[in-house]
This record gives sequence, C-alpha cells and structure tokens, in this order.
Amino acid sequence: MIQISPEQKIYTQIRRICDELGYSVYDYQADSQAEFPFVILGEQFSQPFREHKDGRSKQVQTTIHVWHNDWRRRGTVSQIMREIELKVIDRFGVPAENINMQIIADDTTGSNLWHGILETDIKI
Repeated sequence: MIQISPEQKIYTQIRRICDELGYSVYDYQADSQAEFPFVILGEQFSQPFREHKDGRSKQVQTTIHVWHNDWRRRGTVSQIMREIELKVIDRFGVPAENINMQIIADDTTGSNLWHGILETDIKI
C-alpha cells in the first residue's frame, strides 16, 4: 500500500480545487500553446511544530501561480485568485490571514504577463 504524505494530500486537494473551479492547472511550466489564463501549482514547504505530544503537526506552505497574457485583464487574475482563496479557506479551515496574495507585472518571457501569486499556510 502506498502512503501519501500529508504535503502531497494538500497539493492534490489544491489541484482539485482549481480543477473544480474550471481552470487549466499544471504541475509544471505550461508550454507556449497553453491557453491563458491558467494556474500552476508551484513550490511547497513544510515545517514541523509541536502542538501535540506526538510531534506530527506541520505547517505547509503551497504557492499557487495564476498567469494571464491580456494586459487589460488584471481583474480576471484577481478574481481567479479570490475564488481559489475562498475555496482553500473553506476546504482547509484556514484563517484568511494565512493566505498572502500579490499580483505583479512580469515581462521575463518577452511578453507582458500578469502573474498572480497565492501563498497558503495550512496547519496539519
């Protein structure tokens, strides 16, 4: 029987949230043929903390990236991020202050893109 780590369970549930909301979601950098907007599940970090005697409690941070190529559609990026944020809050019981959001202009690819970054902090 394969054991799935708690971190992978969180990653999978966040991916499911994005799928349920109807967004194209990738675990890797989407190729140039990908249709905008899309979501990429990115970095994940975890730190143990002692909340119980068993010492198995962790805080897991997962970064969710939202990309859009239409410079006039910044609001779409913001809306997608808000929808994901609300579902993460609901699914994991995360307080809103445990989710950070930022939207930046990104021209590192030679195109003007909006890059939304959601950083979740989930206790398990």
